[in-house]
Amino acid sequence: MPAYTFDMLLAASITVEADNPHDARAWLVTKLNCADTNFGAFDNGNPMLGEVSLANEDDPTLVMIDGEDVAPKNLPPIEALKWIDAALNWADESKAEMLDQIPFIRELVKETLAAHGARQ
Repeated sequence: MPAYTFDMLLAASITVEADNPHDARAWLVTKLNCADTNFGAFDNGNPMLGEVSLANEDDPTLVMIDGEDVAPKNLPPIEALKWIDAALNWADESKAEMLDQIPFIRELVKETLAAHGARQ
């Protein structure tokens, strides 16, 4: 029987222990370059093996520290912007719920800008 290989983008969360977010991200960027992975098993029991790479090295968005959600106002500016971008992407993908999320996203942007001393 033929085997078919598909390229796709997947959403994933990976927890990395490191001294700081920069080191954790650097480790991910290094390790997730054509890394072998196991996605469990097919219905027949055969392993579902794959290969993963980051589509963009700037892609990993810090969302938790020690299991706690990260608030953008507590992040360095670049991390805060990535967090906001992730929220906007989520709202865009959830078109039915997008209108409900606009006030949340606006407040998130205001808090982040205020926390970093930017003009609103």
